[in-house]
Amino acid sequence: MLLLGWQVLFYVALEDPGERLLQSAAWTSAVVTLTGVGVGRALEKFSTFGVPVAVLLLAFAVAQGTRNYRFIHEIAKQLKLSAAM
Repeated sequence: MLLLGWQVLFYVALEDPGERLLQSAAWTSAVVTLTGVGVGRALEKFSTFGVPVAVLLLAFAVAQGTRNYRFIHEIAKQLKLSAAM
């Protein structure tokens, strides 16, 4: 619910398309970390799913890295430009 509220605030009230890409990179790691903690706690209860979940998460990370190469490159370029200013 908190994440949904942040999304509404971020995309409606803080509407600045030039900064949206850069700022979304800043909070994405927090969302991924919280998701990882949630999955880890669930795996404590259901330990038999440990290996399949790890394989699926690794495949997901590789797919995201290859699919979002341009996105990652654009963030790096914006960070370089903002550091030069």
